[in-house]
Amino acid sequence: MGEMKSIVAVCRADPPCEHPLSEGLVDSPSVVAHNLFGLDLAILRIGRLSHREREVAAQLATGRTNFVISRNLGISEGTVKIHVGHILQKLGLESRTGAAVTAALYMHCRQCGAPCGSD
Repeated sequence: MGEMKSIVAVCRADPPCEHPLSEGLVDSPSVVAHNLFGLDLAILRIGRLSHREREVAAQLATGRTNFVISRNLGISEGTVKIHVGHILQKLGLESRTGAAVTAALYMHCRQCGAPCGSD
């Protein structure tokens, strides 16, 4: 979980932060994440997610557990697991961390107005 929070912190940094993951690699935290997880295509596939899957992905981006996500969205933990599986499949990712970082990058792009993914 600590690694996940560190990666999300790097991805959300604006301006780029002085973090061990980004040290000596590049100036852009989004490029660091792309290099680490190959998220370029995943971000472009965000538009494939349903409204509820986007809600779950947004919760993943903050590092929340399935239990906490289920309580926040008023759905069962099993339903959250199904949504996470669909998110991974639709984004072409293999890990929950990759999905969380993709969602965090996407949300960061949306907040700063940078072009990212399909809406």
